[in-house]
Amino acid sequence: MTDDEIMDLTENELLELLVNQLQLDQQQDNGFMTMREIARALGESVGLTQIRMRELHERGLIEAGRVTRINMAGIARPVPAYRAKRSSQ
Repeated sequence: MTDDEIMDLTENELLELLVNQLQLDQQQDNGFMTMREIARALGESVGLTQIRMRELHERGLIEAGRVTRINMAGIARPVPAYRAKRSSQ
């Protein structure tokens, strides 16, 4: 398997994860997931996930937004989050 094939497989898995999350359409987050949540779901590092997400964003396949999460100090803060673009967009 070539590096391109491995990257395609990973991108497909990443898109599938985002689309599944969007289909769940959690009321509080409207299908958005943070970078850490995506990395954890894929079982990979945040750094690698950021590289792949940037490529998907440049291709127009995902959109960015913000969700509220509790930080280590117990304070609710808005953090960047991402989801697959809806088919109507």
